[in-house]
Amino acid sequence: MSESNHQCNYCNRRFKHRDLHTQHQTACALLHQDRQTFDRSVDAHEIEDALPSAQELFKLVQRLILQNTRLNERVTKLESTVLRHRKKMLLEWLNQSSNPSPIHTFSEWSSLLPISNDIVEHACKYGLTEGIKLYIKDLIAFSKQANVVLPICSFVQKRGQLYSYDLDEPSGLELYWSPVSQERFSRCVDTLSCNFLKAFIGWQRLRDWTVSEDTKQENVENMRNINDVVHEQRRKTELKKWLCEELEQPAIYEVV
Repeated sequence: MSESNHQCNYCNRRFKHRDLHTQHQTACALLHQDRQTFDRSVDAHEIEDALPSAQELFKLVQRLILQNTRLNERVTKLESTVLRHRKKMLLEWLNQSSNPSPIHTFSEWSSLLPISNDIVEHACKYGLTEGIKLYIKDLIAFSKQANVVLPICSFVQKRGQLYSYDLDEPSGLELYWSPVSQERFSRCVDTLSCNFLKAFIGWQRLRDWTVSEDTKQENVENMRNINDVVHEQRRKTELKKWLCEELEQPAIYEVV
């Protein structure tokens, strides 16, 4: 067997290694097409032996850039179409009549349980964001123990997106699953923050306070942690990301 057993289909040049042959033939095919189109008068044997001119290389680069641009545009359009299709399939699957519906809307569920003193103390110690996380964990555990469908969910097919079961926002008349808007999630966190402040005030009244400099400082720190408006936007962003990861599951349907 000949050592140079890989032959170019366009210039008949032989190569020992398959990968070099493939690389050469890919470029040679484009050059061959350009030469056939723009310079049919060149003798085939001269093409075989000659190196490509600067003009031919420029045309080759132009051709490759154009192909790459068109391919990128097609890929972008296809990705956009696939994302829209997946989003539509998720909503259709969630709103199927055969699926069990939650017994509470997301708005009702997010304030379903009273905020315990233990959670208030946790928020005072670690901050309001951590307190809300602990409260939501209790809500999730309570719903699972009661074997009811959570009115909030997230899927691996659409990472970073929450879906809630709630009233239609424009009319407020129809219950269905929909993506949680930033505005709706913000309102939910605002409501929870307000509930934490009320629970904190009630918790303070039940405590046996001995007035001292230490207790005054502790009270100031607790109030600062509970009524934390400085980090409000950061808290909402962190809570949404955390909740998506906490609830994330695969949707049981075929994604095509």
